[in-house]
Amino acid sequence: SVILDPNTAHSNLKLSQGLTSVQYSSKKPLPDNPERCTSRMWVLGANGFISGKHCWTVDVGQGKDWYIGVARESIKRKSAVFLSPTEGFWVIGQCSIDSLWAQTSPRTRIHVKQKPEKITIELDFIKGK
Repeated sequence: SVILDPNTAHSNLKLSQGLTSVQYSSKKPLPDNPERCTSRMWVLGANGFISGKHCWTVDVGQGKDWYIGVARESIKRKSAVFLSPTEGFWVIGQCSIDSLWAQTSPRTRIHVKQKPEKITIELDFIKGK
């Protein structure tokens, strides 16, 4: 499973004690360190990947609004950014109860018969590709 990095978590997100799950919460004061994400309500994983094949499953449950995927370490964290590969994001998400999207440029709608409760991410990564 992915271990979440509390130093990157937006101030409206509450991480579990084991750093493996996240939920929305009321805003709390957090230090504005360089790695903290303030432009969007997100948290990044603690471990990065240089190469290899990696796989993990995310339980999105009954959530109505979520995004999951991978991001470059160099993404903008303090200013507005579009979730797209050109900005360093490879992401899918649900932005309303019945719309699932790949955050490509332009966005690509993903048609599913029923709302997913679990999403498996499979990453086959060669450095620089």
